[in-house]
Amino acid sequence: MKMQISEIAGIAGVSVRTLQYYDSIDLLKPAETDSNGYRLYDEGSLERLKIILYYRSLDFSLKDISQLLEQKGQFLTYKMLAERRLALAFMKKHTEKLMDEIDGRLSEPVKIAPWFDKVQADYNYNGFSYSNDYFIAWGKADSENNVPFTLDSRFAFGWLRELFSVFCGIVFERQGLSDPNTPAEKYFGGTLLEKISGRPLEEIFKEYIFTPFEMDNTSIGGSIDIIGSPGNNICEDPREIVTTAADLKKFTDVILDKKEELKKMICYCLCDDGEFKVYSELGGVHAEISIEPDKNKYFITVCQSDAVPDNNERVMYYPIAESDDGYLKFEVWTVQSGAEFEIRSIKLFDKNAEELFSEENIGIHVLNNGEERQAKTFMCRGEYYREFDLRDILGEKFDPKGTYIAEVRAKSETSRSGQMGMIYLRGGEWQSRYFNVFYPTAAYDKYNLFLEAHGCVT
Repeated sequence: MKMQISEIAGIAGVSVRTLQYYDSIDLLKPAETDSNGYRLYDEGSLERLKIILYYRSLDFSLKDISQLLEQKGQFLTYKMLAERRLALAFMKKHTEKLMDEIDGRLSEPVKIAPWFDKVQADYNYNGFSYSNDYFIAWGKADSENNVPFTLDSRFAFGWLRELFSVFCGIVFERQGLSDPNTPAEKYFGGTLLEKISGRPLEEIFKEYIFTPFEMDNTSIGGSIDIIGSPGNNICEDPREIVTTAADLKKFTDVILDKKEELKKMICYCLCDDGEFKVYSELGGVHAEISIEPDKNKYFITVCQSDAVPDNNERVMYYPIAESDDGYLKFEVWTVQSGAEFEIRSIKLFDKNAEELFSEENIGIHVLNNGEERQAKTFMCRGEYYREFDLRDILGEKFDPKGTYIAEVRAKSETSRSGQMGMIYLRGGEWQSRYFNVFYPTAAYDKYNLFLEAHGCVT
């Protein structure tokens, strides 16, 4: 049976260009060429190609393969195989060494911007952030004992027990062990899984998650390395999951590949816009895992829960990059009903955290006794905004191409929110950013100081 070049390429799993090249160097000639100049191959050609590809898998050069094939039926001798194995063993050792070096570098947190060093020092704020693109740590996992953050630092993560239970429930459904219409809350206790399998939950997690995903540092309960409060080195709730960022990455990698399971887990966990998010507040530590399936991205952050400076102040960081004329306007925008807060101070820093300007007693005090509305509708001119000119502040040092960071401090009397915005011109277009001003009174109200500051300085 004669085959065209595209057919034999498809059978062998190589490109047409590869076969054309093999023909040009007389390594694999076609059985014949038809009147139209098309190459035709037969069964003998296919067998020869299989041998060529086998030798290539052993990393022989095309020149060596050609010489071997000229030996008319002579296959690899013991000596040749031994030499090839020795060469491959050397390559394997070299590759493993390179991979170990790369893994070592990836496990070290990248250097954080000088600006955030200031934030961490001012508020003794500790935590880390880990994603597809970076591992960044600030402060210490255990400040008392000067223990740094690593990807293998153990911490308690609430909701993981429920998350793992749902995942195992989905596996049970696929195996026909449970009803595929079972609602999420039926799995949340773990008791249903135990009743179905007749085994304790830890054994179920170990068989279906910890062992197959190689999550060797994850368990139910146990010791922890990331300390939210002094002396708290054991998970207070023995039912909660203790894990590491490295292990969580393994779990996210698996579920990102399991699109159908992930869709169901997203539905179970009540996430918005197709994004998967789980939060935890245990032992003074805030943990968060976020997955964006469409982008194949994950994000893990662990930090102190009490990321609020002294006196319940709200600190907001506004980036200013390449301002056309140096004009800045800080303005209160939408204010919730019952909100009351004041802007205490505005400071300006360069990207290296050097303070350039500071002004106290800004004079912005907001009290909204009506419905939610814009501040300008119920406040007089000058009471809800403050304007600055960087050219006046910095003089000849003002650089329109430079990057600056404004620090705005507010004090809120209630947990009701108001928007504090900042605008400036860049490239003839208005740039804006705002933060919500509030006094965090509950876990879900707390803001992540790192994420806000990091977004301003990277």
